[in-house]
Amino acid sequence: MIGLFWLLVACVGALAGARPIWGLGAAIGVVYLLVVFYDLAVGVSLFLLVEFVLPNTGSSDLSVAKVMGILLLLAALARTTSLRNRPRTLLGGHPGLSLLLGALACWTTLSIGWAASRSTASSDALRYVLNLTLFFVVFAAIRTRRDVAVLLGAFALGATLSAAYGFVGGGNAAQAGRLVGATGEANALGTYLVAGAFLAVALAVIPRRVPLLRVAASAMAAVCLLGTLLTVSRAALLALGIALLAGVALMKRHRALFTCLAVVVGLAGAVYFVALAPAQTTARIFGGGSGTSGRTALWTVGWRIVDADPLTGVGIGNFPNESIDFLERPGALPQDQYVVSQPLEVHNIYLQNLAEIGLVGFVLFMSIIACCLTACWRAARTPADSIDSDFRLLAAATFVATVAVLVANFFAPGLYDKQMWLLLALGPALFSIARAQGALGTRRGSIRAAADPADSAC
Repeated sequence: MIGLFWLLVACVGALAGARPIWGLGAAIGVVYLLVVFYDLAVGVSLFLLVEFVLPNTGSSDLSVAKVMGILLLLAALARTTSLRNRPRTLLGGHPGLSLLLGALACWTTLSIGWAASRSTASSDALRYVLNLTLFFVVFAAIRTRRDVAVLLGAFALGATLSAAYGFVGGGNAAQAGRLVGATGEANALGTYLVAGAFLAVALAVIPRRVPLLRVAASAMAAVCLLGTLLTVSRAALLALGIALLAGVALMKRHRALFTCLAVVVGLAGAVYFVALAPAQTTARIFGGGSGTSGRTALWTVGWRIVDADPLTGVGIGNFPNESIDFLERPGALPQDQYVVSQPLEVHNIYLQNLAEIGLVGFVLFMSIIACCLTACWRAARTPADSIDSDFRLLAAATFVATVAVLVANFFAPGLYDKQMWLLLALGPALFSIARAQGALGTRRGSIRAAADPADSAC
């Protein structure tokens, strides 16, 4: 292993002499490689941060995120096959979910065969399948409460940094008056700011002995909530409202805190949109502005595609290419430029799956979501006497954040966003940790009972 390291150093040095920029990139890659093999959870967290601040908008280029993802996959394979670490794989812990993931990967790949644009289908199928491998990586990386806290902290920090980029001037001329951040798109930013806010609030409650971390987490929560309002994303605001209600209902131990948070955020939002926001913003929120932003046309065409090819769809990634063929039907469609001159994705990840990979792919996709949410819910509802209460709070916050993202993506094209897939992948990992902690608590209780039969009788 040491010899391989020095070989890599020599190669980086030679590359730096020929192409300094490439040499710098290779050096950063070697450092990241060392990090992921030393601490996979930190490696996943850094990958998540890069995805927030340097989002990959292309599908075929060899981006930084793709390289990091490949290194993570290699590290996860090494970790799960190491005899010293006792192999703990997703297949062994969740065989049903593993079967669903494999079936969805195969079906998505098969859809290339009936897609009109096979090059587009091939590149998008690769993106889809690589996102599915995150389940394997996250399950291998997340083993303890500390790992969970590190990953959730990276999510909240990434959302905060993305919003901060927008605050200092990063914008999008096509979305004037809205905070877009490093994502370049206001709806996408708003979606993950909602999730980041709830994760940051949960992290602020936990570190009782580290006041600085509590202050930092509270600041991230405030930035995320403020940023959500400034994105003027109706999907994100709807997700925020549902998440606040879910937080009040689920966070029994901290119900007063989340109730106060819901009241404060509700009042702040009402004051801003009614009294302080520009007229353009008010019109967008309360109607009379941009209407449905073209979603009506996209959704109508999407359902026409489903009606024409219900089982197979038009092939992964082929909706923008094929949508124009389904435009000419009785009845005028508003804002059909998003089908004709500026073809977009469906802006609904569920309808996008249904239109592109058909009913088979849709059922598999929804089954995976159901499995992940169920696992996360069971981790959050594990009896308090058999598991760390702070871990239960993190699991509950993850559940709420995941639900918020899934609600917002009903109105957004977030199918390939790694943030959503990472949150989903956390569910099985959290449940396995909860199950392991519960088994450990049971064994300890049995040992204490055997040591003191009188206490066990009581």
